Amino acid sequence: MRYHRNRLIVVVSRYDRSMAEIIRTPRTDALVLDVLGRHGELDRTALAQLTGLARSTVTDVLVRLGRQEVIVQRPGTGGRVGRPSGVVALACPPGVIGVLALTNGVLQAAAVGFDGTIHATRSVETVLYELTDGLVRPGTDLLEAAMSKGDIPRGQLRCAVLCVPLPLSTRGGVPHRDRTPPPQLTTRMHQLPQWLLTDPARALGEQLGVPAWAENDANLAALGEAAFGAGRGTDDLIYLKVVVGVGAGLILGGRLHRGAGGLAGELAHLHVKEDGPVCVCGGRGCLMTQFNSPRLVDLVQSAHPQTLTLEDVLALADSRDPGVLRVLADLGRLLGRSLADACVYLNPSQIIVDGLLGGAADPVIDGIREMVQRYLQPLAATGLTVVRGHLGANAEILGAVALARLNYRDPALAAP
Repeated sequence: MRYHRNRLIVVVSRYDRSMAEIIRTPRTDALVLDVLGRHGELDRTALAQLTGLARSTVTDVLVRLGRQEVIVQRPGTGGRVGRPSGVVALACPPGVIGVLALTNGVLQAAAVGFDGTIHATRSVETVLYELTDGLVRPGTDLLEAAMSKGDIPRGQLRCAVLCVPLPLSTRGGVPHRDRTPPPQLTTRMHQLPQWLLTDPARALGEQLGVPAWAENDANLAALGEAAFGAGRGTDDLIYLKVVVGVGAGLILGGRLHRGAGGLAGELAHLHVKEDGPVCVCGGRGCLMTQFNSPRLVDLVQSAHPQTLTLEDVLALADSRDPGVLRVLADLGRLLGRSLADACVYLNPSQIIVDGLLGGAADPVIDGIREMVQRYLQPLAATGLTVVRGHLGANAEILGAVALARLNYRDPALAAP
């Protein structure tokens, strides 16, 4: 992307031609394309609000982009008299995105359209530290099985996105000081696999023969909720992932915020207890040492000995068990105290809690709200909503779609 006098040169794939084709557009056109790429389907009013352009200017831009076949316009369900109703979205290329999502102890492969339609999926239970030889071979085998299940020819694959449950640095791979895994990069006596020390998307792209990108699971879930779920139309939000691990994805100014080293949103390593146990990161008293899935099960077992898994705990929460609701509310307060401070710096308009929690999200949300109201500046607290995510288990997959749409259209828009 570069400026030349009063025109902005933006790479926009026409999808039936080479991705390298360059279309010169006015700055207003580029701004509308950027907002549509980040937010997905929007009506004209939302486009005007998010771009800061007058509604008449937005209409003129849409006419130009429609002639270029870069966008599509569909009828809406209503509208004010004398004004065109309907929604606008980027024109979707043919073919599918291949998504490999390793999160919550499951490796899922999905073939997904650029419009967010999930055509086929396959999954197996596994964890990161069992994949000592990498994710490419088992992942591509699973993806091919999913595409075969959905009768999708291999030639329909346009790009791929890899989701991993660890932070990824801006140069690729898990952040570390050198190429030798330090002792603290271990969990449950398992050393960090060597394949994660460099960009894992490179090998995936070479194997599939298409462009590929890798991203952290909480970041992808944040992108998914922002583009397709509870955060649609919201430019500044914090997404909390709290089912198996604890993490966060930050959308600031409508863009994913990764931080200088890819570590933004690593809630698992918030310092919450002065004399707590040493964490795998090398710190002490981190949130992940005080709250994790096994510890949550242990806390509940004293009252419910038959509780053996996290699913059992969530079922008790759905049945409104008072002890489980208290434990989850305490988790919300623990998160909410730190989030209140973060909201002073970031001033988000929304906090989205992991939709996988189902009914168990309600006490967590109540705990967060309590601490935000107590510690955050009243004006900022008034403009902040805390809600449950809408996408559940599909958050990472649809986040991969949002990332692919940006990168496939213009890599400069989303690349770190």
